Amino acid sequence: GGGARGWGGCWVADGGTAVEGPVADGALAPGQRAALTMRQLDDLNEEVMIEGLDVAAGTVKSRLHRARAAFRERWIA
Repeated sequence: GGGARGWGGCWVADGGTAVEGPVADGALAPGQRAALTMRQLDDLNEEVMIEGLDVAAGTVKSRLHRARAAFRERWIA
């Protein structure tokens, strides 16, 4: 459906189209890009992300935090 959803202070068009530029253009480290994509575009929960990325819960949270901050900085710039 249409519309948008908010996350981390940013608005993302349904389907992820607004995320594609900053995510695809190399603004994020690979681990950050993977975490952001899994959470925001694939709508996966933290447990699935931990298993899929084979990292600790704290690493998933850290990557998401840093990815969102980098995305905000890039999106607003």
